[in-house]
Amino acid sequence: MARRAKIAATLGPACDSRKVLGEMIESGMDIARLNFSHGTPDDHRKRASRLRTVSRKLGTDLALVADLQGPRFRVGTLNGGSLELVDGERVEVLAGRKRAPAGSIPVSYAALSSDVRPKDRILIDDGKIDLRVISVKGDVVRCEVARGGTISDNKGINLPGCQLSVPTLTRKDRHDLRTAVEIGADWLAISFVRSADDLRTARKQLQRVGSDLPLLAKIERPEAVDQLGDILEASDGILVARGDLGVELPPERVPILQKQIIERANAAGKPVMTATQMLESMRHSPRPTRAEASDVANAVLDGSSSLLLTAETAAGDFPTDAVTMMDSIILQAEGTGRMHVAGRPSGDLSVALTVARAGCRAAYDVRASHIVVFTQSGFSAMQAARFRPSTPILAFSPSRKVCRQLRVHWGIEPRKLPNLRSIEALMAALDDVLLEQEWVQPGDIVVVLSGSPIGVTGTTNLMKVHRVGTALGNRR
Repeated sequence: MARRAKIAATLGPACDSRKVLGEMIESGMDIARLNFSHGTPDDHRKRASRLRTVSRKLGTDLALVADLQGPRFRVGTLNGGSLELVDGERVEVLAGRKRAPAGSIPVSYAALSSDVRPKDRILIDDGKIDLRVISVKGDVVRCEVARGGTISDNKGINLPGCQLSVPTLTRKDRHDLRTAVEIGADWLAISFVRSADDLRTARKQLQRVGSDLPLLAKIERPEAVDQLGDILEASDGILVARGDLGVELPPERVPILQKQIIERANAAGKPVMTATQMLESMRHSPRPTRAEASDVANAVLDGSSSLLLTAETAAGDFPTDAVTMMDSIILQAEGTGRMHVAGRPSGDLSVALTVARAGCRAAYDVRASHIVVFTQSGFSAMQAARFRPSTPILAFSPSRKVCRQLRVHWGIEPRKLPNLRSIEALMAALDDVLLEQEWVQPGDIVVVLSGSPIGVTGTTNLMKVHRVGTALGNRR
């Protein structure tokens, strides 16, 4: 059985060799992520180039997701390299400082002192350290330690419940956005999205550099959860970033929020990637914990379009094993037959969605081996995937870029096919490809979705039940 949920893996030092990268691709990686929170523009250029070289050598093309850092704040350089905080003691946090005197905490975010108020929380190192604001004077924020521990340099900071004055798209993000376009990224992930306006701002920035990259909105702030409907409408996909979401909100809320976000993304027909600590123990172990295996399986059963490996592949000891294990768990989960099944979309259906729905139903009724979609922009294939059919979806497009972008979507196996002048020529080319690749046997039935006139975006209006081999006599 072909795997439907996709595997995304973060590139980093652990998979910088062509050998390891090739092994990860052969083990099932569909999507590569560049984390712009780490590394230099030159690092990202080299990794993107290496990905394209290795994947094409293996006869495939992966989607490349550029993940912008967003407004992430960090502790600066501590006196002595670390600071021990005891519950109940007082400590000063100094805003906009790279260094600070002994006993105080420097923070890179200059507007911290104007954004926080007494009783607000400052969380450090994924919430391990919990400070409560007592008072603010100038750039000095006096706090009481609610939950202590040891702080070290460069640890991340979260400000749950605070209205941040910094824009979602920072100056660094704008530079990184340009780099992402230059290196040929296929998707752009926007971090710490608070509203649909953040996505509109990102699209304007893309337009300025002549790009229309699709956007993944990362859901990791309470405001994003509250405005999920508008964000879904303004985005091209969703990334459930459980790490920061579980710091900004109580961790016990995250499992239910994950299910709700995925369900709403499925209903809207948008791809949804689930991320953070999926196989965390495999950073240093060749096998995951049972809880991690259950987590991956449940994310699949929830309806995730893809699952993201982060430190496991970027900096772990077993990057290929992590991909192999995720592939195995996903296949086991999908093999239960308990996968999320999308219902009928609400409201009136477009012609394209109606044709896609009919094609999925027909494929089930005639026991087709595949649903085949001829698509210019990828839209028709996305509409078919929206119904989560049990029949595999093959999408053919003349655009290599479209093929790569479709890899983020559930259940779609994209392939490049040149533009042809007629449906007869397309069907003949289809028979050639299907038989050559041994995806089908002569006489197998496939359901074909296309549009007329051929090769025009947005004209999906044709559904055909086709017996493989009957079109081989029709040529251009």
